[in-house]
Amino acid sequence: MKLQPREQFLTWLTGMVILYLATWHFFATSRFERLETIAEERNKIESALRRERNALTREYEVREQFRSAYQDLAAFPENVDVTADMLIKVEGLATSNQLVLTRREPQKERRQGDISTLDIKCNWEGSLESLVRFLYALGQDHAMLDISELYIRAEGKGVLKGTFTINCSYIRTRTPDPGPTPPSEPPEKKEAA
Repeated sequence: MKLQPREQFLTWLTGMVILYLATWHFFATSRFERLETIAEERNKIESALRRERNALTREYEVREQFRSAYQDLAAFPENVDVTADMLIKVEGLATSNQLVLTRREPQKERRQGDISTLDIKCNWEGSLESLVRFLYALGQDHAMLDISELYIRAEGKGVLKGTFTINCSYIRTRTPDPGPTPPSEPPEKKEAA
């Protein structure tokens, strides 16, 4: 059976369409998806670059903010344990705002240069108003106390419970080394003189 020229053309055209669709499906689609991924990554990088450029143009302002926050931090000598002081400060803020701290768990102190941080994990309970007042009081503490994690659950009748982690920041000052102490005279020489 011999095909007519018209049928040969339609067979050839059908084969080309099938070949084109198979090529598109197996090769081109994955490449276009990859191009879309690359375009998204490029947009993210360009956005990050714009943010960095904006930060560089605000360098003086950012340095001044850092300097003022650094000056507001409390200073403690190297050898003094400040855990009790920070616990008392957090407990005082909670009590003055009618927030009950049911558990306080200080973590290990971390240092970066002169600045040290101490995290305190707390379980709490109280009303929404007392929580808001406590958080506002933390914000007024000039960068010394900051809250990093806050979990809230309702216990009914206006009582809330949850946990939060407070980051306490302060400066460690180095006490000057008095140097070696001169040796005292032995007691025998004092008596002979």
